[in-house]
Amino acid sequence: MEKFGQGSDGDFIFGCELGGHREGFAAAEVDFENIVSEALPHAQSTTHGAYAVVYQSIAQLKDAGTFEPKSVCDAEMHWTIFEISFHGASQPADVPVYLIAGNVHIRTPSNCPSPTMKTRRYLTQLCLNHLAGLGKECGDKAAVVRILCGDVNLRLCEAIPATQDCARPCSGIFSKTGALSRWDCVGTEANLSGDLVFVNGAFAEQYAIPVGASYEDRGMRNDSHDAVAIHVDIPLRSVSQPAEFGGDYILDAEVCATPDAQRSVSPEHWQPAEFGGVCSPDAEARVYALHTVLRQAEASEELDPDVQQQLVRLLFAKRTIVVDGRRRSYVADTSEVLHAIRMLLHRRTQFLKKKGLPSDHMLLDAERQEVMRQWKDEFHTLPDQRKLQLRDSFKEDGDASQPAAERSGKGKVKGQLKPHSEGKPRLDGFGPNKTAVRSGMHSRFARHMQLVGGTKQICEMIIFTGMWNVESLQRLQDRSASQPAVALHKRPENQLLKTRANVAKFQYRLGKYLAFRRNNDTLSDEDRALVELFNNGTLLREANAAIMAYGHGTLRDPQSTATIAIGGSTGGYIREFLNDRPSLDAGVIADIMS
Repeated sequence: MEKFGQGSDGDFIFGCELGGHREGFAAAEVDFENIVSEALPHAQSTTHGAYAVVYQSIAQLKDAGTFEPKSVCDAEMHWTIFEISFHGASQPADVPVYLIAGNVHIRTPSNCPSPTMKTRRYLTQLCLNHLAGLGKECGDKAAVVRILCGDVNLRLCEAIPATQDCARPCSGIFSKTGALSRWDCVGTEANLSGDLVFVNGAFAEQYAIPVGASYEDRGMRNDSHDAVAIHVDIPLRSVSQPAEFGGDYILDAEVCATPDAQRSVSPEHWQPAEFGGVCSPDAEARVYALHTVLRQAEASEELDPDVQQQLVRLLFAKRTIVVDGRRRSYVADTSEVLHAIRMLLHRRTQFLKKKGLPSDHMLLDAERQEVMRQWKDEFHTLPDQRKLQLRDSFKEDGDASQPAAERSGKGKVKGQLKPHSEGKPRLDGFGPNKTAVRSGMHSRFARHMQLVGGTKQICEMIIFTGMWNVESLQRLQDRSASQPAVALHKRPENQLLKTRANVAKFQYRLGKYLAFRRNNDTLSDEDRALVELFNNGTLLREANAAIMAYGHGTLRDPQSTATIAIGGSTGGYIREFLNDRPSLDAGVIADIMS
């Protein structure tokens, strides 16, 4: 309490499970008020069972109570309502401020089965909805902040879905529309299970308090939690024009700071040009059926975390809204998710209809390329994309061309690009930097697929097959986990490794070419030495080693004609599943490299 109340100038401290479940300090014969008075002489406190609240002089306790969600799991939430006075701070005189706080602990008992993640999410959502219904007496002209703290026994990525489709608050100037009427979820840097706070009606920013499992000071006991601290900011300066908060615009959560993202990402932006807005009953049934299958799969306790994250990015897509110049994240409603699935299935249906193919047809390679090319062409011809392409064409820096690898003797290294200033304009009115245009188009369409379907793999699976085979994706994820190649973006020396791999591959190809020439009488001493290195396998071993170090390319077996492609462009989950391609086997790689 001293570290938070005095060292960090905190106004509220919430604690749960103090002294045992439903017991508290009273059962342990501990005088909690005396502890508070010694740590924070001017603070007040209130307790209920194992829950406690310590608050400074800016707050006045108005009401308190408990809420027990109806569930097989033993859970209880203690809630409090405070009226806040800022004592001379820049608070409008006619805008009262209230804090409605819930403190809950969802137990995972050691002597009986723990509640599933689905149950914990359900209980969390019940608590959020109960808090949203409290404080009707505060009215719509007050700034009402709602928070839920304690321990819901969920990690941040598991807890965020619980905020989807929650009830809107019953009171407060930000309760009806806009981002602040939705719940945000804030965790700690260590991201331990249960260490998070849900916030509604304000901006929240996490900051570290060095107490808990991740620090030398473990606090009251050696449990597996850190102290969670947030700074709450209520935009009171804008309450005189609350209508501004109804006109928020949506940005992608990860790229909202870039100029390219300054556009609305609405359902109309996702849908194909020929979509009429109405689906047949059969098509709508397929949308809901697929959504149900995905939700059941995502909630599975046995699902691989990487696969689960792919599903989360579609089912619980995060949106970022700019409110009063600041960004606020929230989880998209189920209606938005259903619309995304509807649009992907519609693209598939229209393509099959044009080709005269049955509805259960699994697209072949050429058909996949065609349907994705149609989507790309449609996206790249949008007016806002044309403007961005025009801007990119006049970039001076662009994408730097890759330096050519040097070697003595004959031959050239492939992959050397001409400077962009030598290119011709892509279209009338465009500048000469075609490389920057292509790069921008590629990255923006890839981002667009993530906005629509969560990940590229999900978009392709739904469009190519019309279904989602979670078991197959799990199996492919398990297989690919054995791939020793390291992601390229994690290698700071990536360019050097790539250059070395290119040189080694070129030396191998040149040695092979020289070794199989019909007339070797004209070879120089240098070329003869290269042929000798090829014949004894040195060039192939060096090429394989360089490719493995780079993490991308084709490994060749010196004992046969077998090859294995490694890296991020070897087909991925979707093509491996559709084409029944063999997955990468670490044992085979070990044999090749030996």
